[in-house]
Amino acid sequence: WQCGSSSHVRIHMHTYDKWRLRLLPSTSILQSLFTFPSSLPQFPKVIKERLLQLKLTKLGDLILENRLMEKSKLEDLIHTPIPWFLYLQINSAFNSQPIKEAFYRQLTDFEKLIKNTAGRCKRILSMMYKILLTNQHSDAFKDYVKWNNYLGKPLNENIWTSIWSSTMCTTSINVTRLQSFKLLNCWYTTPKLLYHMKVTHSPTCWKCNEAMGDYVHCWWSCQKIQAFWSSIHVLIKEITRQEVPFTFESLILNIWEDDTIPSTTRDQMMIITTVAKSVIAWRWKKPEPLTIKDWLDKLWNYYIMEKVNYHINVNNNCQSSSNFEAIWFTLLEYLKSQNQIPFQYDFLNLSIY
Repeated sequence: WQCGSSSHVRIHMHTYDKWRLRLLPSTSILQSLFTFPSSLPQFPKVIKERLLQLKLTKLGDLILENRLMEKSKLEDLIHTPIPWFLYLQINSAFNSQPIKEAFYRQLTDFEKLIKNTAGRCKRILSMMYKILLTNQHSDAFKDYVKWNNYLGKPLNENIWTSIWSSTMCTTSINVTRLQSFKLLNCWYTTPKLLYHMKVTHSPTCWKCNEAMGDYVHCWWSCQKIQAFWSSIHVLIKEITRQEVPFTFESLILNIWEDDTIPSTTRDQMMIITTVAKSVIAWRWKKPEPLTIKDWLDKLWNYYIMEKVNYHINVNNNCQSSSNFEAIWFTLLEYLKSQNQIPFQYDFLNLSIY
């Protein structure tokens, strides 16, 4: 990329290396002839210099009608003779499955960006992140089958997309968003997983020390976790006045079939369950039972951070106060009734005294 100083290039390459599998999930015709793929032979110095002079540096530059150019045409193009054995090696590499698939598939958004700008885009870093955010749901479907197995029934793809969107958009707090992301992508390590990896000697649950500690058990079916979710279920009824089924789908994945629930109430229910899941993640390996006091502490801290973000957005004219007031007024009244607010607070102003 020709996008500024060497330090800028290092930042761009670091970002690309970090998110490479999302930006380029497979072999690309835009990848270099000289560094990728490893199956390609080393080009002699004379041929390599000639290719560089003619700017024939990518896999796609040697492709004609979805196949490698004929030897004679390639020699005419670079005005340099190519040994037969070298050409056979190149042709064999181009006939490999990953490169052949790259010939036929459509270009990704990132490939289109590089092709259209020839790597000279001044805002390539921001555009990379824009592509990542636009395609943030694509990786969720890799774990789609896992969740179908956990639930014992298939989920509609539209429902799964809705779960992903609503869960990730509940909060602007990065730590909480990361926890939700890890939950949906099944990234939390369970006793069963560590046992199969030969890291631990037992697959039993860390909390109850009785049942197999698989993903569903650690988030839902453990006796100590069930007691905590029962308390959260009661809280949802008490705070929102809504009847919610006591099921894994309702409280963990936030699938509510009742379409009559107001949007503000849905947001409140999402906050209640999101904070509950944060408590479980916070005490993931600890055997002590989870309590409503833990949930109340987390909810207050959650409110403080959301209030700061809200205040920043209002100052930048990015958010109105009405939605924030409607969502948090009922929740704060409950915190106040439980004597959980440790000091006086101003509901909308940032100052807390």
